[in-house]
Amino acid sequence: MFFKPISPTTCVVRVEGGYDTHDQACILPTVKAPNCSCKGKNFTVVPGKPVILITIKGRYDLHLPLYVCQTCQQQWTPDLKVLQLRQAFAKQLEHPTKCGGRSGPVNGDALQCSFLEFSYASYEEDQLCCGAPFICPACTPEMLAVSADGNRKLYRFRRSGSSDGSAFFNGLFVAEDSAVAAFVDKIQRSLKNTQGRGTCGDSQWTAARETSRRASKLDEEGMEVAVCRHGFLLKALNMYRGEIFAYPLYLQKELMPAKAKFFAMDVACKYWPYMEKAASVLPALQELTTMKPFLSVMHA
Repeated sequence: MFFKPISPTTCVVRVEGGYDTHDQACILPTVKAPNCSCKGKNFTVVPGKPVILITIKGRYDLHLPLYVCQTCQQQWTPDLKVLQLRQAFAKQLEHPTKCGGRSGPVNGDALQCSFLEFSYASYEEDQLCCGAPFICPACTPEMLAVSADGNRKLYRFRRSGSSDGSAFFNGLFVAEDSAVAAFVDKIQRSLKNTQGRGTCGDSQWTAARETSRRASKLDEEGMEVAVCRHGFLLKALNMYRGEIFAYPLYLQKELMPAKAKFFAMDVACKYWPYMEKAASVLPALQELTTMKPFLSVMHA
């Protein structure tokens, strides 16, 4: 017996002797039926042209509905204008507004604000119900591997026009800068740092180092992100000194409860001795040494 994922376009049916699968066509929903010239009201809906629908929950491979009038056999499918009207989410909300006896268009800015507040309320509800965000279902309860790397070109200037108000999800996914800075300072006070770039084989890697200057106006690299082997986002932090070893060490420490067996990194050959050195000085990091380093074939 083995398990494998099936796509939403695959249907499981009961057959003689067990179960079988076959393909099914999923139709784009909530498209209003047309008014036929013969004034017939009996329509059948069959799959039409394949389309791709992108929503906040991801990609859906669907088919446009093809309406067939059973009276005159006339066919109709929604055109681009109808689909553009359907994509206007705020316009769709005006219908229940009118049904509720209210008037006026839906304000896009107010809709965005209310959606963000709703997302935050859902997060608080999950917290009360002991739900855990940013947990990969496929890796629960035992995670095989974690990978950490820095993402370039995510510059954040001092004057970005952002609000000074506190964030709703402060520290939930992106670690608080103050906590990361305190950890980095603690590590660098406890260890004898190696200045400059680190050598990995015959090459010099910007990531293979322990120290880096602090950028004056913008982040040097962007963000350091940790993911599981399924690409599920686990934890991230803002980098202000480039890809120093203390950043993945912080992420590895934060993901310690997951008890991953392997820690993947592009310069694992240089990072792992650094981590073991830090664990020998700081007892709180001793548990990290139970993991095994993993170096990809490209970097090896």
